[in-house]
Amino acid sequence: MYQKASKQHNTLVGVALGLKMQAQNVSLSVTYAKPLRSTKNYPKGNSGVTYFNGAIHF
Repeated sequence: MYQKASKQHNTLVGVALGLKMQAQNVSLSVTYAKPLRSTKNYPKGNSGVTYFNGAIHF
């Protein structure tokens, strides 16, 4: 027997702001992201996330 799945969808809306720096062989970046509207399964805290990234180029 085949049973069609119910239509389920979640929408996540957010904003991100970043800064990138590069000097000779080194590059660094920092990004801050914050959800503006959560999904059903995400806690309502709406806390932001900060990402750090670094690289050395040869």
